[in-house]
Amino acid sequence: MLRLIFSALALAFTSAIAACQSVQETQEPGWVSGRVVDVNGNPISAVLSIGDERFAVDSDGSFAVRPFAALVYKIEVEADGFYSMRHTFSHAELMQGTKIGDIVLVARKSGRTLFVFGGDTMIGRRFYDPFEGEPVLVHPGTRLEDSKLLLAEMKPYLERADYASVNLETPIFETPPSEPAPKFVTFYSAPETLKALEWAGIDYVALGNNHTYDFLEPGLDVTLAHLRESQLDYSGAGKNEAEALKAHRHQAGSFAFDFLSYVGWSAGPTSQSAEVDKGGAALGSIDNILSSVRASVANEGTPILQFHGGLEYVEEPTLSIETKLKQAVDNGAALVIGHHPHVVQGLELYQGKLIAWSLGNFLFDQYFYAAQSAALLYVWMDGNEFHHAEAVPVYIKGYHPTPAVGAMREAINQRLFDLSAKRETRITRSGGHMILSKSVSPPQPQPNFSAAIDCHAGMARTGQDLLVRGDFDTHTLFEAPDRSWLDSDERIGIRASQEQPWNNKLYIDLPEQQSITTGMRKFQRIFTPGTPMSVRADVSSTAEVQVDVYLQIRATRQGLQDALQNGRKVLVGSVTLEAEESIQLDLDFDSPRTRTRSIRVLFDVHSKDAQARFKLDNLQFIEWKTPFMPSTRFCSVDKPKSISSRP
Repeated sequence: MLRLIFSALALAFTSAIAACQSVQETQEPGWVSGRVVDVNGNPISAVLSIGDERFAVDSDGSFAVRPFAALVYKIEVEADGFYSMRHTFSHAELMQGTKIGDIVLVARKSGRTLFVFGGDTMIGRRFYDPFEGEPVLVHPGTRLEDSKLLLAEMKPYLERADYASVNLETPIFETPPSEPAPKFVTFYSAPETLKALEWAGIDYVALGNNHTYDFLEPGLDVTLAHLRESQLDYSGAGKNEAEALKAHRHQAGSFAFDFLSYVGWSAGPTSQSAEVDKGGAALGSIDNILSSVRASVANEGTPILQFHGGLEYVEEPTLSIETKLKQAVDNGAALVIGHHPHVVQGLELYQGKLIAWSLGNFLFDQYFYAAQSAALLYVWMDGNEFHHAEAVPVYIKGYHPTPAVGAMREAINQRLFDLSAKRETRITRSGGHMILSKSVSPPQPQPNFSAAIDCHAGMARTGQDLLVRGDFDTHTLFEAPDRSWLDSDERIGIRASQEQPWNNKLYIDLPEQQSITTGMRKFQRIFTPGTPMSVRADVSSTAEVQVDVYLQIRATRQGLQDALQNGRKVLVGSVTLEAEESIQLDLDFDSPRTRTRSIRVLFDVHSKDAQARFKLDNLQFIEWKTPFMPSTRFCSVDKPKSISSRP
């Protein structure tokens, strides 16, 4: 089976604090081991807990515990004198039997402050009015309760911080007070959004973005009024330029942190940035940024800058943004957080200061697969000096932010590692998260990641799975409806067997002489044109069926609904399964070179002369990153496989 191997942690239930088993007792499948250490690798006397059950680690910081039968394990790691941390794992990945490795905790000390940052946030649009056949998440009569449910999985991650921030990328009102600005995309969120954010542990919202002014002056007036009535701190917008540029000062002990928030551009049919006598978002011009940063420093503040700009769905910031934000650091900014690309970008340690180029979304309704991968970022500051950071992978599952597990977490972690490494910034693992310390002694080991491998006649190529959810194992987790698959037809179901309740598959029950289509519900927007790709999947059937696999194309200017219904389909392969036959599909093709906005994979399944139960599992949509090259390291046999390799 095409399963990636993942680190995992599991705990067994007991009636009191129990000692962990010795590593020698944990050779059978299901036992997981690791250590709890500080940032320098020294062992910590810690306690692991799941629910009401607690386990003491050994004197050398090591633990070895066995999973209790649950689909998800929410594990708290605590130690006296240290900040606690939560790690979340699925039972499916725990059954892989791999070690979790070190879990790193950060010591508490006088003058140290823990911040947490999330990305783009709104509760509007498709939360109320989803695509046809998809569930409504927020109902007018239960807006606050429904909004809290959206944040329930993130609340334990947010409220442990001393100060929590997100980018509020939406105006706030009950009903629009005016016509929207003349722009392509506008939206708004109800006032209950602010109450839900408060409940979840958010303290501050950044307003310097391209949607704060979606409903012009009347919308800004109502938004600011609701914010003033809330418990949330904010900055980055105002009724004029001076008000918009004003920092919010947060006092943490003897240290004053000045929160600055900017939008990267003002151009458009209507200017979205504040001016001398006009409201809007704070414009992130180099003059505005440097004057605000210098003023903060002169006023004995520590500037924390959030910048909303750049290009969407790309791996790197533009050079103009990089230039601005590094100048901000050169002039005193202690920490910089980027927003707007809707995807995760790398971390960079520049002049000893942390820049997080983009965290992706936090609570958003984008249906693009790539925009559903994100990160929360913990940052520990010693006064105005960066000490340590920890990135928590987040999967925005059916518009709910949830802790990423399994293949999704691994993909986010690898992306963070790769994009940070490009900026000569080395991050490493802590349990299921990625961490960065300003100075660590001794150096931490380089993490391993899994890669898609294709072998042929002693040659190998490596690639990346663009879906990272095709094992279906997260489909039923976190009470968040999965919108990834064409599964609304009653003949299609995604479920597990009683023998392996964690191991989901996509099932199709077809009467004789019937056809049905399943596969990706929406299109994959981020791909490399003119690149070798493959579709791999484990398929089986109880009776004879024909399976036709298509690549469907959304043309450059084609509307979404038209593309879903009428987009051009290219046959990439067909197979006939005999009764009780199981095979691994492995179909190669090139991605479209031009005139294509996005692509998706579809499976047309046709039953023959008998009722058939068709199963689909371990679906991968692979984009190859290298050509075939001679390899004895990866290929011992000529068949595709997943192995662990160093990046």
